[in-house]
Amino acid sequence: SLAVGRPRASARARVAVGRRAAMATAVAESARAYYINLPHRHDRRAHMHATLRRAKLEALRVDAVPAGPSPEGEPRDVTICKAVTESHARAWRLVRGQPRGTWGLVLEDDVVLARHFSERLAEAVGAAGPAWDLLFLDAHHLSGWDFTAGGNCAGPEGIRPCGGDCTLADAYALTPSAAAWLLARRAAEPSLFNESLLLALQEARPGRCHVALPRLALQLWARPAAHRAGQGVATGLARSDIQPPARLRGFADFYERVYFKRFPPELYDWPPATGLGPGPGQGAPAAVGGGAGG
Repeated sequence: SLAVGRPRASARARVAVGRRAAMATAVAESARAYYINLPHRHDRRAHMHATLRRAKLEALRVDAVPAGPSPEGEPRDVTICKAVTESHARAWRLVRGQPRGTWGLVLEDDVVLARHFSERLAEAVGAAGPAWDLLFLDAHHLSGWDFTAGGNCAGPEGIRPCGGDCTLADAYALTPSAAAWLLARRAAEPSLFNESLLLALQEARPGRCHVALPRLALQLWARPAAHRAGQGVATGLARSDIQPPARLRGFADFYERVYFKRFPPELYDWPPATGLGPGPGQGAPAAVGGGAGG
């Protein structure tokens, strides 16, 4: 009867709440979070403060390296990739120096996290087992997104092996061992950019690299048209200092046509139109990187 069912339902709800709280605590105790941010993008900094606050996470701001003028003869994309790579390397150095038994969470400043992010992240890390090095929270598949039986995006939700074709670097978790490997490989091959280095890590440690599906993070430009409140990918928070608007529109179109047909946008904690959090100087975490960019 309803009289009997309600207490049982209430008890189950309390157990679920307790479990989520325990998982969030586990993430807080074992993870060290960092977000990469350019100095002039105060809007993105405020967005990250609000996003992290809603996710009950604390994170250290890492100065991103601005892409200055390109040397003569160097393509602009190369100059940008060099700056982005050094920005991520700054975060990797911090992760490398973390205590044993901890791991790092590296975020770019345009991410949108899944609802109940800490709990879902704890589930993903737990599913990876004790021997993991890299967990993509967001990623594209270079071989294409295959939702058919046996494809790289088929099967139950959760985590799956990377398969050596995962790219994007806006949100990922990694161990100090993985960070040390990335930095050593970069020192050996300075021409490799951050996403190429992450691909090389997948090749070197194939059983220790995973990707979450549905993604535990997306980027602001993926926001569906119905959720954009009049802002396109070239304006507001979604405006990129790196990617041209036409490229972002192509990415956004993919999510609109493919990804959100399978995983609804309501899974994610999209920022409100207002109230994005503190502005510059209002409780901002300390920056790392010697002031060369953010």
